[in-house]
Amino acid sequence: MKGEVLVLAHTPNDAKQIEAHLRTSGHSVHVLVAPGLDSFADIIEKSNICIAIHDAEFSDCRLIQLVEAVHRHKPQIPVLQLNNNTDARSVTDAMAQGARGIVSLGNLPHLEMLFQQEYELYAMHEELQGLRDKIAELERVRTQDLGSTSAPGMRVQEGIVVHANMALAQALRFSDPEDLIGYPLMDLVAKQDQQTVKDAVKAVMKGRHDDAPVGFTLSSDSGATKRLDARFIRIEHDGEPAIEIRGQESRGPVGDISKDAGVARQGVIAAIHEQALTSIGDAVASLIFVSLDDYTGLEQRAGYDGAEQVAEQVIEIIRETSRDNDRIFRFSLSEMVILGHRDSLEDMRGNLEHFQRTLTRSVLKAGKKEVSCTASVVIYPLASDPEDPQALLSKLHGQALELQKDGGNAITIAGDTAEELKRKEQQALWAAKVKKALNDNRFELAYQNIASLAGEERQFSDILLRMIDEDGEEVLARNFMPAAEANGLMPHIDRWVVQRAAQVIGKQLSEHRDPCFFVRVSENTLADADKFITWLKPFMEKNSFLKGHMVLVIREHHLQDHISRAQNLVNTAQAIGLSTALDHFGTSRQSPQMLERLKVNYIKLHSDFTESIGKAGSDMQALEAIMEYAKQHSVKTIAERVTDANGMARLWQMGVNYIMGSHVHEPDRELRSTSFELS
Repeated sequence: MKGEVLVLAHTPNDAKQIEAHLRTSGHSVHVLVAPGLDSFADIIEKSNICIAIHDAEFSDCRLIQLVEAVHRHKPQIPVLQLNNNTDARSVTDAMAQGARGIVSLGNLPHLEMLFQQEYELYAMHEELQGLRDKIAELERVRTQDLGSTSAPGMRVQEGIVVHANMALAQALRFSDPEDLIGYPLMDLVAKQDQQTVKDAVKAVMKGRHDDAPVGFTLSSDSGATKRLDARFIRIEHDGEPAIEIRGQESRGPVGDISKDAGVARQGVIAAIHEQALTSIGDAVASLIFVSLDDYTGLEQRAGYDGAEQVAEQVIEIIRETSRDNDRIFRFSLSEMVILGHRDSLEDMRGNLEHFQRTLTRSVLKAGKKEVSCTASVVIYPLASDPEDPQALLSKLHGQALELQKDGGNAITIAGDTAEELKRKEQQALWAAKVKKALNDNRFELAYQNIASLAGEERQFSDILLRMIDEDGEEVLARNFMPAAEANGLMPHIDRWVVQRAAQVIGKQLSEHRDPCFFVRVSENTLADADKFITWLKPFMEKNSFLKGHMVLVIREHHLQDHISRAQNLVNTAQAIGLSTALDHFGTSRQSPQMLERLKVNYIKLHSDFTESIGKAGSDMQALEAIMEYAKQHSVKTIAERVTDANGMARLWQMGVNYIMGSHVHEPDRELRSTSFELS
């Protein structure tokens, strides 16, 4: 069983006990506590709740109120009651109010069995509903011939177009669909989208495609382009396997919906040229790309018509929060383009933040359901007329997807503004300095001691880096690291640090000391972990004395795009005698899953946990869950930024193994020992 359990209760104590038991029994669950119905709706919308529990002692909300609330938001979620009184009358009363049964902390095996039973029923219902939706959609597609739809479509066999409809021919400026037959599919796909289409075709032919629409651009020799959100469907054509690529029909007004509702989507391109050449005093012209977050999930929850209804309401909110001279285009089912002028980029950003706040607070209608929605926004200043607006829109689409990978509901500014150009110039200067410092061996290690709260004699040190400039002055990492990261220099720096740390460890061992150095691995190195491993293996063979004395540290945030590479690096490092750690750990909802996948030796807790010590709240609940996991799996924990003895004592009471921060030791280029005792 894996997922999230929501408990409606005054305090988290019982919830913690439930979570601890289920986790000890091997279930990957996370228990969330809602202090009342006010916070319940927000939690159930944003979390992956599979079971809800009502505490019978919670007088602020009756069981039937929770059942009704669950049924309004997600009726398939089972509701249980936590009640120490489990006699027949209590069970009957609970079930009469809509609960699936009663669980008690006095009978944890029964609690686990009932949880497992209800979770399996819930999972089966979710899977069945998904299959029903997919069957209904496939039946709709099957019964609708390509020729009868106004959306562009084609059939492809062994990479060659074997059938196309009139909508596609017209979009690409062919007079007859027959003229498209015989074209290689990749000759019709824009270069930047070819890998996306290849991956989709491969997945469909192997039966692994998830049926989600794929966004890509078609182009022809005539210069015509057509952006498609298309479904890839495996079919048979003349008795042989083939793929049908079917564009989604536009359900809403496409074009400039603020004034000219009938303008075709291609009108966006002309409007971009026009906007770039139009000036309003000293105002800044901008292209804004708005993408609704998790639109595919919205379609699954509310259906296609419900999702379309939501998109239309979002357009209305855009209109209400925009200015009169702004032009708004419906670019695709889930994407809008705004063209407008503001006095500055800060004004434009402020305006769009107002739109996001308004959207987040809005309750939107989706058929008979009420849903919430967020959007990711990319702002592109039109300092000049772009040479290829289509490629620009494709780039902004990609940047919006990146924002959504990080959780969405965010704004970023793309393109080279004056400030951006200046920043890049500064980065280039710093990159040149870093390269020269590498060549001249002008780097030094700095050490921040890590103190054991159990009184270990061993010398633990967090390794930091300093650059020495040509005048002999020390330069902190925060000044040169961004340039090194942006210019691909971090793999060279990481190897330098490992080599230099190895030399220091060797000297320490010759002096009969027992050091342990924590050495960071950058995201650049993690992205090319195979190359780093190829270098690291022979290095460890030549320096076998390092075994047990060096820990490779990976920042949790860097795992999002590199989890499989991180797994390979962690497994390899441990196999050749190095320990591993996760840094800045614990603030992500995916943190428990990261621990399950990466069997690291140490966890360096995010500094937010140190600051939350002694305060009630979700941070403390998360910390307690992490500490429980660490204890069960013999993972050592390190608390960062400890500033006083009081915080240190509280961390010790919670079972934290090590601490670091200003209360322990400031970073120093001299390696100094730290003795620490708790009384």
